[in-house]
Amino acid sequence: MNKIIEIINRNSTFLITTHINPEGDAIGSELALFLILKKLGKKAMILNSDTVPLIYRFLPHSEAIVVSNPELVSGLSGDYDVLFIVDCGDLERTGLRIEGIRGKIAVIDHHITSKPFGDHSWIEPSASSTGEMIYELAVSLGVNIDTDIAINLYTCILTDTGSFRYSSTTPKALKIAGLLLEKGIDPWRVTEEVYESQSLNRIRLLGMVLSKIEISDDGKIAWIVVTQDMYRDTATTAEDTENFANYPRAIRDVDVSIFFRELENGRFKISFRSKGHIDVSAVAQIFGGGGHHNAAGCVIEAGLDDAKRMVISAVENIIRSV
Repeated sequence: MNKIIEIINRNSTFLITTHINPEGDAIGSELALFLILKKLGKKAMILNSDTVPLIYRFLPHSEAIVVSNPELVSGLSGDYDVLFIVDCGDLERTGLRIEGIRGKIAVIDHHITSKPFGDHSWIEPSASSTGEMIYELAVSLGVNIDTDIAINLYTCILTDTGSFRYSSTTPKALKIAGLLLEKGIDPWRVTEEVYESQSLNRIRLLGMVLSKIEISDDGKIAWIVVTQDMYRDTATTAEDTENFANYPRAIRDVDVSIFFRELENGRFKISFRSKGHIDVSAVAQIFGGGGHHNAAGCVIEAGLDDAKRMVISAVENIIRSV
């Protein structure tokens, strides 16, 4: 963290981004970092490759997030000193054009499979979320954490700990969440926005998906699929699948759940969830992905049948080895 503090103190202009298809920790972290930099009198901008999902648009200053395009990235190439990449362990996963990046690259991430890249990396696999790390950064910088920053950071911790249910729910995470609540956050409002404000079309998509759930013969693996046709049939998009990967894991005796989500180019985004004793990040790494022990993901360039065959076989092998 000391190197990140030095970078902030020595530079004036910052571009912030995160991974494609950002979720609560990614968006909350970059918004909090943006507000922290502004409080320090720095010039900052957030540039993402995807729009903010509807359920996270309540976050303070989410309207400041700019959606990228190749022309915009190229035009910004000389306009900032540092590119901050948060909650992302791979430059290509930002979706930004690599040739358009000219500033120093600084990474802040908590994924166990994240490997150092760029000019400076601060990686803390023991952190519950990247938001927890941003909180510590703000404290070390002497920045007053106001309600807007607090809401963003609380959302990071809430979502990445699965509402304080996952093994990432440490005493430290709970302590920080409590300190953030003291800043005037209404916890029910955050929970309502994230978990209790779903569209009817999303519910219809979920019903369609769960009606076709599959399970292995031994009952230890369960999986669901969302295709482009299903989006069209329910008038939904990829952002409507937030948290879908968790549903199969709720089945009794299931150790690993798998979510196959078809991308527009025919590839499949695979999300893994584990109840604890299976390290799904090891499976994701086989296919060039990564993540955490209990939650990980990757992208596979294959049709659905081949993707299912390869992925399920890999999960079976991991389970047998435990």
